[in-house]
Amino acid sequence: MYKGKRCIAALCLVVCMLLTSTFQANAASQDEIMPRMTYISNSDCGLTIEDGVAIVDAFVNGNSSLATHCEIEVVLQEKGVLFWNDYASWSDSQSGRRAEIHESIGVNAGKKYRAVVTI
Repeated sequence: MYKGKRCIAALCLVVCMLLTSTFQANAASQDEIMPRMTYISNSDCGLTIEDGVAIVDAFVNGNSSLATHCEIEVVLQEKGVLFWNDYASWSDSQSGRRAEIHESIGVNAGKKYRAVVTI
């Protein structure tokens, strides 16, 4: 009985050590991510729903002394039973310091929607 408890304890210790080393490896790889907000001056996104039409307005402005290219993507999502489902998406890519999206689309009455923006 005592020997079985020692085996279980040793197995738990090995599992804990493996999990800890995995988390440390993930943390180290995040240090390699390049910061991008340095080049962004400002951004905004608005979602309005009126009379069955969703209107999405979004923009990103690059820092005037650093940015040479701007990209923005908006995904309109509809709330499902458990998850948010993609309903429509738009993107803009410009070689200047501003990218923007102004779009509208018909939506279903009584449903919930959100706009997810990537800049």
